[in-house]
Amino acid sequence: MHRLQLHYTLSKDSSPAQVRNPLIDLLQAVSSQGSISGGARALGLSYRHVWGELKRWENELGNELLIWEKGQRAHLTEFGNKLMWAERQAQARLAPQIEALRAELERGYAMAFDDSAHVVALYASHDDALSSLREHALQRDPLAPSPEPGRLHLDIRFTGSVDAIRALNEGRCVMAGFHTLQDSGKKTLTERIYKPLLQPGQHKIIGFAQRTQGLMVARGNPLHLHSLHDVVQCQARFANRTLGSGTRVVLDELLAQAGLRASALNGYDLTEPTGENWDADTA
Repeated sequence: MHRLQLHYTLSKDSSPAQVRNPLIDLLQAVSSQGSISGGARALGLSYRHVWGELKRWENELGNELLIWEKGQRAHLTEFGNKLMWAERQAQARLAPQIEALRAELERGYAMAFDDSAHVVALYASHDDALSSLREHALQRDPLAPSPEPGRLHLDIRFTGSVDAIRALNEGRCVMAGFHTLQDSGKKTLTERIYKPLLQPGQHKIIGFAQRTQGLMVARGNPLHLHSLHDVVQCQARFANRTLGSGTRVVLDELLAQAGLRASALNGYDLTEPTGENWDADTA
């Protein structure tokens, strides 16, 4: 199977959002002009270059691309026509996605060319509040000199709480979001996990938001689950979060406070990577 590589260019000129392949351009030009020399002129290339590229591609793909005899009009082989068909099909189906990708890249580069814009990397577990924070930050950068306030762009990477703090220690971000129980106390699981990662004097902890941790259950809560004790007693199926997630730390702490063993949860070892909530479902 042949693999694809995608490339893009930066230009001041406006152009359609297309993913171009030089081979397809060669085949299209030669096919429409009826000769290698005509295709070369249409592309602004030399005859030798086009001929050499076609031969190189034939060797690369292991198939002939053109049928051409002296005095006859050049035309594509069946394999060459299939390549052109595959290109047209892909372009037709992917045009909206390609346009969206180009727009996203252009927005990103617009930040690079904007002297008033500042980019701050933030690693944190997923939360809708972070999206609101990013939009709010774009409105004004309080660090920018007056009277022209700049824009602050939060480059948010969603990851588990433990991994976020590690990214902060490794210099991959300047802010890391993590969550834990309030007043968890000393000599607790939370302290054992987070204390080695947090560096007093280098890190400053800022309270951002509070939330109530709960269970996600089937509609109507048919098993009447209100606590971890209920989940254990009913042996309800449980979906855990992955190691390194803040919710996993919170869960283990709550289990310890409730005097429950992790193995008592039906599905403790069953992890779901999406989100940062922990779930219980009916058995």
